[in-house]
Amino acid sequence: MNIRDLSTRNLLCLLKSLSFLLFVSFCCAATVVLLVQPIPDLIYKVFQI
Repeated sequence: MNIRDLSTRNLLCLLKSLSFLLFVSFCCAATVVLLVQPIPDLIYKVFQI
């Protein structure tokens, strides 16, 4: 096994982990947005009373 094959494999692993991290962060962001979206409406209703 030569060095080039090893570096290519490492690069592929790095790309996979990066894409996984991007996916996870996107899911977290979407969840936060979905959770935060109703909050301004609630504040508005509370202050309206």
